[in-house]
Amino acid sequence: MGKVNCRNCEKETDGDLECCKFCGCPLCSEYEQKIVRIKIPGDITTGLSRLLFSTDVEITDRTDTILWMGRQGEDAGFFVKEPTRITIHLGGIAKPVDGIVRPGKRYCLSQVGGIHLRPVYALCEIPLE
Repeated sequence: MGKVNCRNCEKETDGDLECCKFCGCPLCSEYEQKIVRIKIPGDITTGLSRLLFSTDVEITDRTDTILWMGRQGEDAGFFVKEPTRITIHLGGIAKPVDGIVRPGKRYCLSQVGGIHLRPVYALCEIPLE
């Protein structure tokens, strides 16, 4: 099929793939309903701690398969066929977040505890409008 521009991240990717290799957005409409979206806060690592700790974020499933990679402040998007247990690794400063995501649902991370150097987040579903 050749190269196409992803409608989500606008990067050029291989049109033969089902999902964009950069952001996980489906390239075919039949997969659109199975994309999970997670809003990753941009203020997890702030101030001088940005010099010491990574702002990279990685989302894996229970087999440690990487579902999405990006940075704090970005919106994650990846494809799942069924409810899936995930772990969100928020860089070196925050505790990893575990949870179960369902196809087609949207989520956010809410701080539920901790302090500046060790915040604790929870995965919360956002109702679809």
